[in-house]
Amino acid sequence: MEIAGLTVTHGVDELARRARQERVDVVIIALPWRAGQHIAEMMRKLCAIPADVLLPIEADWINLRGAQLFNVGGLPFLQVARRPLKGTDAILKSILDYIVAGIAVLLLSPLLLVVAILVRLDSPGPILFRQRRVGFNGREFDMFKFRSMTVDPTDDGSRGTPMDNPRITRIGRFIRKTSIDELPQLFNVLRGEMSVVGPRAHVPNMLVGERTYFETVQEYAARHRVKPGITGWGQINGMRGGIHDADKARRGVELDLQYIENWSLWFDIRIMARTLLGGMAGRDVF
Repeated sequence: MEIAGLTVTHGVDELARRARQERVDVVIIALPWRAGQHIAEMMRKLCAIPADVLLPIEADWINLRGAQLFNVGGLPFLQVARRPLKGTDAILKSILDYIVAGIAVLLLSPLLLVVAILVRLDSPGPILFRQRRVGFNGREFDMFKFRSMTVDPTDDGSRGTPMDNPRITRIGRFIRKTSIDELPQLFNVLRGEMSVVGPRAHVPNMLVGERTYFETVQEYAARHRVKPGITGWGQINGMRGGIHDADKARRGVELDLQYIENWSLWFDIRIMARTLLGGMAGRDVF
């Protein structure tokens, strides 16, 4: 019997016999999870075959990014999500954040003062722009930026800012282009609300087209498992300049989850270095 040009043999015993004569790389047990006893019997017979054994995942809601087997109270459990940045990792990242943000504020204080004066002289309104953003564990906080636009109390930020927005001021266009407008977020880091590196903090109910991010990207909320960052893996990989379509939104979330799952102190340092060497300005920054 053949399916798609492949020979199909019936029975695990026959498979085990053939595996002694031919090379078998992968064995797929095409049974539903409810057939647990049958699967266990097959596994006992297949354990002698030096091959990968795969079981289909029927439930598409299971996220296997952090899948791992655990023993709790003598019972086996499948971990389908894990807490990122815990223990020593969380302490190291916090130490790096406070050191980098503290040194940056001290070194950049003359620049911060000059920009504050220019913003005040350029157009009426506050020097700092404060906006509610979603942070760690879904908690909202006030994110700081130098104000780069004229004041419009009806703009909740859910649609982002297009490049040709007429509300962008003269000094605002410059500080946005050079990312200087983001520097007050160093104080968010010192307040413990943000990290130097992490997923970008969005406004509540951020829109992608006419739908919210939550509706557009299934794993969007997983970004909130770590603190948001001033810069991030997504920002240095093409996610700046506004996200107005579903494909770019999905790509951005994928990059954020890659960062969370592969975090290391060296990874943060690499992202900071790449941001300073080219990620603060460019064609997509406005």
